[in-house]
This record gives sequence, C-alpha cells and structure tokens, in this order.
Amino acid sequence: MNKIAISGYVGPIKTGIGKTLENIIVELKSIDNGNTYLLFYNKDNSDYLKYIDGKKIIGKVFNISKNSPILNILWHQFILPIRLLKYSVDILYVPNVTLLTIKICKTVVVLHDMIEFNVAKKFNRIRMIYRKFAVPLTAKTADHIITVSQHSKKDIIKFCKVPSNKITVIHNGVDKSYKPMELSNVKDILKKHSIVSPYILYVGTIDHPGKNAISLIKAFNIFKKNNPNYQLVLVGKPGYGYKTIEKEIINLEIAESIVIPGYVPDEDLPAIYSGAKVFVLLSLYEGFGLPLVEAMACGTPIIASNRSCFPEIVGDYNRLVDPYDIDAVANKISELVNNEKYYSEVVEAGKNRAKLFNWSNSAKNTLKVFNRYL
Repeated sequence: MNKIAISGYVGPIKTGIGKTLENIIVELKSIDNGNTYLLFYNKDNSDYLKYIDGKKIIGKVFNISKNSPILNILWHQFILPIRLLKYSVDILYVPNVTLLTIKICKTVVVLHDMIEFNVAKKFNRIRMIYRKFAVPLTAKTADHIITVSQHSKKDIIKFCKVPSNKITVIHNGVDKSYKPMELSNVKDILKKHSIVSPYILYVGTIDHPGKNAISLIKAFNIFKKNNPNYQLVLVGKPGYGYKTIEKEIINLEIAESIVIPGYVPDEDLPAIYSGAKVFVLLSLYEGFGLPLVEAMACGTPIIASNRSCFPEIVGDYNRLVDPYDIDAVANKISELVNNEKYYSEVVEAGKNRAKLFNWSNSAKNTLKVFNRYL
C-alpha cells in the first residue's frame, strides 16, 4: 500500500485553504482504498482529530504551534524530510504555500493564487519578500502543481515560469452544510453574533487593498442613504490595512451600522449566509473565491468583482461589477434589494451555479494526480 504524506499546516486560523484541505481529506478517506495517508499536523490544531482513524488516515503530530510561522517554515525544511524518509513516503501533498528546498519524494503542491504578484500591499513587507521567493521556488521544485482556477494557472505559468502540463486545475467545492435555511432557524446564530436583519454580508479576511474592503464600505454608505435600516456585516479576521479600514468607518460616521463579529466558526456560517439579503465580494484578486460559492449555495444573491477568477466562477449572469466603481456597486445592491423579480432570478441562478462545485469531484481529480506518480 502506498503512503501519501499531507502537510497539515494551514496557518493560525482556518480560512479557505484549511477548509479545502479538510474537505479533500474527508472525500479521499471515502473514495481511496489503495493508499494510506500520514497527516502531519500542529500540536494545537485539533480540527484534524475527527478525520484520523489510525488506519487510512494516520495522525503525526509535531510539537510546534500553528501560531509560529517561522518555526513551521523551519520544520518543513529540516524535520519533515527526515520524517518522509523514516516512514518511506511515496508522495508529499502540500496544500498551503511553504518553502520547499529539500525534496525526498514525489511532491504535489497546491497554489491557490499568485496574489503577492498582483496586489502590491496584500501582506507586510517581510511576508511579501518571503512569498515572492518561496512560491516560484516551490513551484519549480514540485513534481506537480494543483491550482483552483484557470486564471490562477495562467498566473503560475507567468510568474513561476513552469510549463502548462505541470499544472492541473481542480476547482474547489462547497460543503453540503451550505444550503438555504429558514429565517426562523437562523435567529439564534444572528443574535449570537449581534447581527440584525436586514444586512449586506461579506466573508473573508478584512483587509485592504487586497479584499478591497474600503470600496465595499463606501458603497454601503451610499446604499444606506436610501436604505437606513440595513447593516453591513464583515465576517473574518483583521488583515493587512485593517487600521485604515477602521479609520474609514469612523470618517464616514457609519460605525453604528457596521458589525464586525471577527472569525466565525464554520458551523455558524450557513445561517449567516442564509440570513443575509445580499453577499458582496469586491476583491481585486482571488484564486477561487470560495465564499461566493458558499453564499450562492445558501440561496443568497451575490455581487462580485469583474476581475481575476470571478467571471470563471460566477458565470456570465449579471452579477459582476467594477470593484473600483463605488456608485455601480451601490446601485447593484439597490437593484437587487428593490426588485423582487430580479432578486429571485439571481437567487436561482446562484443555486444552480453552486451545484457545479463539489468536493467529491475535487477529491477524485486530486487522486488522479497522485496516481500519476504512484
């Protein structure tokens, strides 16, 4: 039986990368009867324990906190290669960007996006320098690259100088728990996070300029003038430029209409999506934009940036806007909430679109990549 090692480090807080890995693990456990998976994970990351069975998924905890990025980088360079030799691993699967300088076995890495090459101030200066060095080196070192959209594939070829046949596009999926919920079933969750209906929703790291949060706040300010009873709910952890975002909220004098509950556990998100009137994502660049698909699956109409991968993920329905055109964003939100027919059309189009993305297909295609090297 072949052994596939999985690097389980996905950062301090579970975001889209962590969700992707967990869903891939669940599906691989269900469909793959020919391989054993060694899941290496941080001592303080208990999220994986429910997937480890000691037979098909074998846990290998290492004594480093998920809150120590430098120690995790060093562990991957010097300790992980020794572990791979010790356990006679056939393939290493790396779902999160990390520096790879020593290759012991066939290696498959997932590069979700090339955001550091597209958004100048996405991260702090040191992290930008590290990623611009680590990502191309990892791409060249790996035997194969998985990415999540055709748009990301083009960027990887452009910035990492790797051949097209080294990259496989595998779209993310959406968990089955993301589905429309009756408002009567979401009230307790909304109350828990101090959210009051009606509200416009955003889910993701709250940063600027990458996620373009200030454009959304400005558009909401315009929309609110004719719709004073609405809240804007920003779900996610603070990111780069968060202090600038806070200053903008104060300058616009709309702090009382904006709710920032911080990081929200996965089990609460379907209710928060379902309770929202509209979901808006105006990122300047994304590899996939998983919250868009989650919102569509929950029956919430979406408005998205017309840049990056969004046309590929959202489709050609009339839901895309120029992320810098504040008036256009505000008008699109108003059009949705004030036109019942249009609103219903967007809801149905979104639910149908979300059906195209499922984790079962993602895992099957990931396993096909592994089988090339076994």
